[in-house]
Amino acid sequence: SKIPNAENINEKAKATVERGYGPAYTLNSIGIVVDPSAGIEINSWEDLWKPELKNKIAIPDITTTNGPAIVDIAATKAGVDIKSDKGEAAFKELEALKPNVVKTYSKSSDLANMFSSGEIVAAVASDFAYDTIAKAKPG
Repeated sequence: SKIPNAENINEKAKATVERGYGPAYTLNSIGIVVDPSAGIEINSWEDLWKPELKNKIAIPDITTTNGPAIVDIAATKAGVDIKSDKGEAAFKELEALKPNVVKTYSKSSDLANMFSSGEIVAAVASDFAYDTIAKAKPG
């Protein structure tokens, strides 16, 4: 590497270098935020498709940082490598998820508002949104 401290990069960030790209400069995590007062248990990505979550969740818009991740999550639920069918199975799974989705959001502040108003009980979100949501809906 031409970067003097490249060997000190986080192991997960090195994956892009190994694939021939530059080192990752940021890492985000994505998860499911759940309102504990809703009494709904979510233990996996597949739980987002449960019928009891009809009109109760929010997912990121495809054009946002985590938009592609929700497509990959849907492909995993379908049991298909997203590359093998160009996302076809993933988009079928997202279509099946539609009844549960109140909103595909583009700003994490939207999530804070939806949680505080009780409009949603769960959302797929980045780690950077957690504090904003917690302040809007403590507990």
